[in-house]
Amino acid sequence: MFFERPQMLLLLITLLIPIVYIFPKIKQIDSSPYFLFKNKKVTRKFVKNMQGMLYVRSILFMLAWFCIIVAFSGPYWGKEIIPIQKNGSAVSFVFDISWSMTAEDVLQEDSSYISRLDASKKYAKSLLLPNKTDDMVTVSVVLAKGDGYVAVPSTEDHEAVFSVINALSPNLMTSKGSNIGAGIETAISTFPTSQARQGTIIVFTDGEETIISLEKALENAINHGIGVYIVGFGNPKGSQLQLGENKITTFLEEGKIQKMISNLKNKTSLYNIPLYYSKFDDNNYELLKILYPKDFNLQESYQNGYEVKKVPRHNLFILIAIILFVLGMFISYRKISLSKIASVSGFLLILMMFSSCSYNVKESFDLLQGNFYWHQKKYQHAQMKYLQILNLSEESDNQELKQYATFALGSSYVMQNEEEAAFQRLESVAPNAPDEIRFASAYNIGVLSYSVGNYEKSIQSFRNALMINPQSIEAKINLELALRQGSKTVQNNKSQVKTASENKEHSVLKDAVFSIIRENEQKQWKSQEKQDEFQSPTDY
Repeated sequence: MFFERPQMLLLLITLLIPIVYIFPKIKQIDSSPYFLFKNKKVTRKFVKNMQGMLYVRSILFMLAWFCIIVAFSGPYWGKEIIPIQKNGSAVSFVFDISWSMTAEDVLQEDSSYISRLDASKKYAKSLLLPNKTDDMVTVSVVLAKGDGYVAVPSTEDHEAVFSVINALSPNLMTSKGSNIGAGIETAISTFPTSQARQGTIIVFTDGEETIISLEKALENAINHGIGVYIVGFGNPKGSQLQLGENKITTFLEEGKIQKMISNLKNKTSLYNIPLYYSKFDDNNYELLKILYPKDFNLQESYQNGYEVKKVPRHNLFILIAIILFVLGMFISYRKISLSKIASVSGFLLILMMFSSCSYNVKESFDLLQGNFYWHQKKYQHAQMKYLQILNLSEESDNQELKQYATFALGSSYVMQNEEEAAFQRLESVAPNAPDEIRFASAYNIGVLSYSVGNYEKSIQSFRNALMINPQSIEAKINLELALRQGSKTVQNNKSQVKTASENKEHSVLKDAVFSIIRENEQKQWKSQEKQDEFQSPTDY
């Protein structure tokens, strides 16, 4: 179990109050007021029943208070797979730069041999295809030796990535040993906690570890919803490597890696997170398909990704607290009866089960929760909820709710500046959807088209919105603005009024922006440079 706010558990000390103060007071109740009844036995029975009722009620209230404290501490346990729509790719290259990677046993096409590290450099650079500005991949570079180190933070500047890859050497890190798992753990930290891109880690290694941590790191990556591809370099039969005065034999641990991946896939069979191994001379088609989805799937520019998250359980504790409180109040006005307590508890549990099994109730609640996240500007959380609603509505064939979820999903993409995904969702709203949904979709398409400079489409969308709701003042105003801006654009294109001085001013501003960006990048690089001189200790 994991607690989001464990400091709230300190309130459990308040449970000592009834134990120290209330329970002794209940015990002090005796049968002194005999004058109430002529029969002393009746009086003793009445007092005994009252004491029992007070004990049970106090215990129930204590348990209810306990559940409330636990609920406010934010308990989590268990895991659930949440479907996430990803737009674009983000990859982290993890290079094993231990001394075993310097073994020259990788055969090239010209029958010459190069080192495993040089082969991994060549392989990595082949994955970053040129002229891909429409589908640019963000890349980070992590070095793994005795520890993990971020050499290049996540960036779209592939030239900076190439320059670091070309300089890879075991001398870049003074840490001893081979710790591939630490490199994967560091790579996980390079991905933002909530990002619109599909995250992938590609590990270039021979699989030899002096610190056993790879399997645990792979499982952690899966739990973060990040796919991992391991590319093996070397000779499985072993190669001789001279390190100082020692000659050692180093292997490509292919069998160990494959067995590890097989165990993890069996362990996490419900997770749709990719986890693969391939050798350096295998086709890199699968990796290219992950990095450049547009080239392999022209129908959809987005990917269906998944995130594995811990399940929050605070609602369960709040519900149990309510049940316990109701039972305590019930006992306050009734004689203690186990049958009555069981009846009330059974009724509440049946009500719980009935509400949880109803698709309509669950979908409606999820829709409200998604709208709450949206108004709180937690658009990533809202997107998750809307995707869940969309899947459930398709299973239950609830077309009306499906249209609401489609529109809401498109609106969440608008707020995250994912224009392409937003257009696809908003334009997929069915013609037979409710009028308010069709109007809002057309209206949002008009606003979105205006923002990207497509005034012709914006004009048509606002006209479609007014055909559905002719009374909308906002749509009329926006249509007028789009018509004016569209006419200005036509006049500007005809008259070519843009002067050379304006272009020059734009260029100066652009250069200033780029200089600021480059200055920030240089500061980030300098902050990560180590002051110690590099040494060359062996890994064995």
